[in-house]
Amino acid sequence: MNAIAVIQARMASTRFPAKAMALLQGRPMLEWVIDAAKRIGVEVIVATTRDNIDDVIAKLAKKNGVKTYRDSAKSMYDKYLGILSTYDPEYIMRICGDQPLLDSGLAQVVLSLQPCDYASMSINGKLGVLTEYGISCEVFSADALRRQTGVKHLHGEHCTTAFYLYSHTHMRTFDISLPPFRATVDYREDLRRIENAAIRYGRMPQNCKEAAECLCT
Repeated sequence: MNAIAVIQARMASTRFPAKAMALLQGRPMLEWVIDAAKRIGVEVIVATTRDNIDDVIAKLAKKNGVKTYRDSAKSMYDKYLGILSTYDPEYIMRICGDQPLLDSGLAQVVLSLQPCDYASMSINGKLGVLTEYGISCEVFSADALRRQTGVKHLHGEHCTTAFYLYSHTHMRTFDISLPPFRATVDYREDLRRIENAAIRYGRMPQNCKEAAECLCT
C-alpha cells in the first residue's frame, strides 16, 4: 500500500503559541509525535508553512530523519492537494502535531481498514478525531480528497470533515472503549498535565492502555 503519514505542525498556534517545540519530558512535543508516527511503518512527513517562524519545525524534522512539506496554502485542503502532487500517495494518514501520546498500534489498525474513502477509529462510540483523547488518526484516499473540490470552501481548515458528514463517503471505523482522559494539547495546562502524569508513571505512555493508566490515576 502506497501510504504516507502527515503530521500537521506550526509555531503560530493561537491558544498555545510555539507548542510544537514546548518541552515534554525534556524533548520538544513534536518529537514525541514524530517518534510515534515512525513506528507506524510508513513514510512520515511533517507539514508546516514557509513562514520563518516554522524553520525550527523543519530543522527538528530533519534531525529526526523525516521530510518536511512547506507551502503557503491558506487552507488545509489546498495543503493536502499540494502534498498529493508532491508525493503521489494512494492514501494519507493525517496526524495532529499536538498528540504526543499518539497510539501507533491503533494507527496501524486504522491503516489496515483501507481500501476505502475514509478510515478512522471511534472511542466509546464517538469518532476519535472529534474527541480530546489525543491518541487517534485518520486515513483517507487521494481520490476521495480530490472529489471534495465542491466542499473545500466549507471545510478548508479541517479538510477531512466532509468525509464523515456526508453519507456518500465509503467509510470504515473500529471502536474501542476507554475511561475519560484528555491527551490533546491545546493549552499549556494540557502539556503540564501530561508532564506531571508521566513523572508519576515513571515514563511516557506508549499506547492507549498506558495513557489511560497514566492520566486516570
